[in-house]
Parts: sequence; structure tokens; C-alpha cells
Amino acid sequence: MQKNSISKKIFVTVTLLMLLLGASMMVGLNAAVVQNEVAVEVGDAFTFVVSRYSLSLTQNAETVSADQFTINGSNPTNPGPDAKFTITIKEISGGFFGTTLTYEVQVGSSKVNATSSIFSALFIMLYGYVPFFYLTLVTSGGKFTTSDINTDIEDFLPYAFPVNGSQDQLWDTLAQSFENQSTTKKDDDSNLKFETKSSRNDGNFEGYINMEGIAKNQTTDDSLTFNSKMRIVYEMSTGVLQGFKTESNIEGVINGSEMKIITDVEIEREGYEIEGFGGGLLGLGIPGFGPTMALLALLVGIGVVSFQKKKYKK
Repeated sequence: MQKNSISKKIFVTVTLLMLLLGASMMVGLNAAVVQNEVAVEVGDAFTFVVSRYSLSLTQNAETVSADQFTINGSNPTNPGPDAKFTITIKEISGGFFGTTLTYEVQVGSSKVNATSSIFSALFIMLYGYVPFFYLTLVTSGGKFTTSDINTDIEDFLPYAFPVNGSQDQLWDTLAQSFENQSTTKKDDDSNLKFETKSSRNDGNFEGYINMEGIAKNQTTDDSLTFNSKMRIVYEMSTGVLQGFKTESNIEGVINGSEMKIITDVEIEREGYEIEGFGGGLLGLGIPGFGPTMALLALLVGIGVVSFQKKKYKK
């Protein structure tokens, strides 16, 4: 199968998922989109350090990896203590989706603009599950490349939200999204646990997602072992990212293909040190879409992906 067919199916899958999650979050975010003032100002600049950046997808004996981050498709940069980029607020505007921030992202001499609105919060939840988008690559057939798994740094995360301070409605919405819950699917072959958690301490909002265990399909003999964690921190007074960390190791067999997905990314605002993962914390954070629904969505998703493999197999 050609690469464009793979990309088309991934696009459709992700678009449908985002529409589903967007509808779920709409009520919670609706109260936050109309704002007269935001905490940041045009000209404000914030520097971030990409201390860790590694994405890897293996299918059978073929591995594709991305160990450097890029800006606007170019300027590959190795992660480390000196791997820095800066965002500078360029414009604060209103619109259909409420207040929008436009900020310039700069890595070395390379610059590109990116935008963020309250609805960019969708990506916080989705990014805890990016490894599962890679499953679509594995099960769709055909070849995949580094560009299929890598994302330019300007689009990797929303680095600032247009909030009006620590009491902004967004923080309540995110707290509902990362509601403290734990759900386990357990039977003779499967033992899969989802957890979500959030906290507001020292002026920061923190959200956590964790999924660990084994999921098996007795009918197809498919089996996946999960160990996937995400932590994200925002400064509530400004809406600016403090830190993001994700570690995932997912491996097993789907439709006869041995596969392994590894992600290890850590991005921090200069001067901030994000905590590591001291234990299981994590789930799918969306209002009304807790770990139970997350587990159901994952199982349904694996079933859909399996169906796609059979449908498109030559």
C-alpha cells in the first residue's frame, strides 16, 4: 500500500477521534472562550529546553525512529541541556473560538508562527495517547517513515493558553478532564489499568495519565503490553507551559505483526524541573470520558484497526 493511503487513513482516524473528544469537551470549554483580558502580553517571551526527545516504531524487523526535533520541517536538533527554543507572543485576537494567541517559535535562526486557543486543550488529552496513533501505522500495511511519527516542535504542544489568571475556567475544565479515577479491565488473559490524576500546587496545574498492563484478544491471539505515562504542567497565572514528560513502551503482536512503540520526550520551561514518574498515576482525561470510557474506546479502536487491516490487505 502506498504511503498516501496510510496517511489518509491516519488522518481520518485522528480527525474522527478529535471530533468525538471535541464534542465531549465543548460544554466544559464553552464558559472559557470569551475573555476580555489575558495574562500574557504581546512581546512576552519564554524559553524551553528539550532535554529528551526519542520516538521509535518497530514492525517486525523494520524500525523507524526520530531522535531529533525539527522546526517547520527542518533544522533537526539533538535534545539536551543546550537544546532550546523560544516562543514570543506576537498577537492576541478574538474569534469564533474565543481568544487566540499567536506566538513565534524560534530554534536558532529558524522561526515559525503557531497559534493556541482554549480549544488547544484538546491536544493535552490526545497527546497522552499519541503512541496509539502509531498503531494505525503498524496495522495499515505499507511502509512508514520518520515523517510519519515525528511532529515539528511548534506543533508538538500548546505552549501557552490565553487565560486570564489562576481562576480561569480552563483550570476547572482540565481538573474535570484529569479527574482522579482508576479503572482496571481484568479477565483470564488481560489485566489493563487506566489512571488519571490532577493537582493544583504552587501556582501550577498538573495532569497525569497512566496506562499499564496486558491486553489480549483470545479470538485473534493479538496481545499488547502497555507501560505508558504522561505528565504535563502549566503555570496557572500565565497559562504558559512549565513542563511536559512522556514515557511509553508498548509492544506485542497485532494481526501477526510484531510491533514495539517507544516514546521518551521531556520539554521544560527554562529554570523548571518536572518530576519523574514515581509510580502509576494516569487514564483518558476528558469531561465525561473517564478511564472506563477510555478503556472501551481503546478496545473498540483496536477492533477498528484490525478491521482496516483485513479490509485493505492486498
